[in-house]
Amino acid sequence: EYKFQAGAKGGHEAMGGLFFQRAIEKEAALRGGGGLRAPVQRVTDFLDSIPRKQSLDFPTSSYRLGVKPASLHDIYPAHITKSISSALLEFDRRLPGFVTPHALLHGVETRTSSPLRVIRDKDTLQCIGIQGLYPAGEGAGYAG
Repeated sequence: EYKFQAGAKGGHEAMGGLFFQRAIEKEAALRGGGGLRAPVQRVTDFLDSIPRKQSLDFPTSSYRLGVKPASLHDIYPAHITKSISSALLEFDRRLPGFVTPHALLHGVETRTSSPLRVIRDKDTLQCIGIQGLYPAGEGAGYAG
């Protein structure tokens, strides 16, 4: 199992990505304080790598389950934080005003896709070797 370490990688073993995802989600839950509250950080603080700051003028969020100010810039490995920062700055270049102390990042969002493809017969579209199973959609490798 992957243990959370700021800046650590998920490993290269087959389940490394899932262990990494689980660790990031667990750390985000801890930083959110439980109860499905989301950890949030001002976009400007994220870009400046400034630990969470809550003040009287801290922005509100529409997230119904609640939020808790928390550092998000150090929850990911450095290369991921750098990519998110670059994307935010590019958004601001294209849409001036996107980066503002009034904007919040809510963390973390993770998605999982299957790294395998279930092979199906080209004529019947059934899974080869399992009669009556019709692989379809992203999880089976047939999305789009």
